[in-house]
Amino acid sequence: MNDLIKKLEAYSADKNPETKAKLQDIKDQLTAIFDEEVASISTSKALSPNELKNTQNVSEEVWALVEITNNILLNTSNGNYCTIKQKVITAARRKQHPWKKFEYTRLDTMERVFRLTWWKVTYDKPCYDENFDAYFKFSAK
Repeated sequence: MNDLIKKLEAYSADKNPETKAKLQDIKDQLTAIFDEEVASISTSKALSPNELKNTQNVSEEVWALVEITNNILLNTSNGNYCTIKQKVITAARRKQHPWKKFEYTRLDTMERVFRLTWWKVTYDKPCYDENFDAYFKFSAK
């Protein structure tokens, strides 16, 4: 989580004041959530599977997806909810790193990162008899 906060600081350095303010707000929220998460995990007891899963190291690939999704949210969210098609996120990622193989399982981890922060995230994809693009819906908690 500290890596994400550092990346937000570096990313916002050359942005306009409005974007800087939004990123600072996100950083403040993340810092508060991170401090709360750390305080809630006691080292004197065994960690539950959920606590362990939520505190694992997250790969750089996932942080790249988080950054892409944050940019999309900054530009399209009304503050309460935003729907993002999976193909928009994956296309942006492929544009950044066309030589790297994309692993769709990284999207699951990205979703978990957002759930740990300030978003309620739902994912929907078509069944065999449906015809629509898979999407993530981000709603304020």
